[in-house]
Amino acid sequence: MMKQDAHRKQGNSTHRLKVTLLIALIVIISISTVSFSYKFYEMESADARMAHLEQAILDLKAAMNVDSVRQYNIRRIMSIIDRYNKDMPSETKYEIASAIYEMSLKYTNLSVDLICATITQESGWKPDVVSHAGAIGLMQIMPATGSFLACSEGIQWTSPEDVLFNPVYNIRLGCRYLS
Repeated sequence: MMKQDAHRKQGNSTHRLKVTLLIALIVIISISTVSFSYKFYEMESADARMAHLEQAILDLKAAMNVDSVRQYNIRRIMSIIDRYNKDMPSETKYEIASAIYEMSLKYTNLSVDLICATITQESGWKPDVVSHAGAIGLMQIMPATGSFLACSEGIQWTSPEDVLFNPVYNIRLGCRYLS
């Protein structure tokens, strides 16, 4: 009986040792799995941040290119205005140049060159010119045409003089009409 008890105790010890080793092995595997998962998550998160930064850099480069193209066109338009109307205030020249550039983007069938050539031909860059037929402003818009187009351009029509002598409105209406 003592031998059996000794054998049973030895069996229990061996069993406890096996259970302890099994638990230790499970804990080690669990820790390794959690550690690996965390490292993988960290790497995935770093990759996502890197991709986000790369996209932000590309967006910034694109914005810089667009702005430099815009500034180039505005300077070019202002130099054309200077050739024909040196007395026009710089602020007005800039507003006109910006409007022309914006309209060339809005109406892709109208280039900056075409809009400038139209203004040069129609009014010689004099915003207050009125033709013998009654056309008004830079792009020589007839009052009836201007009144019709104003709504679609979001311009409140008050009077032909108020709207069509405004160079920016005149350009917007003229480009809408040409397009």
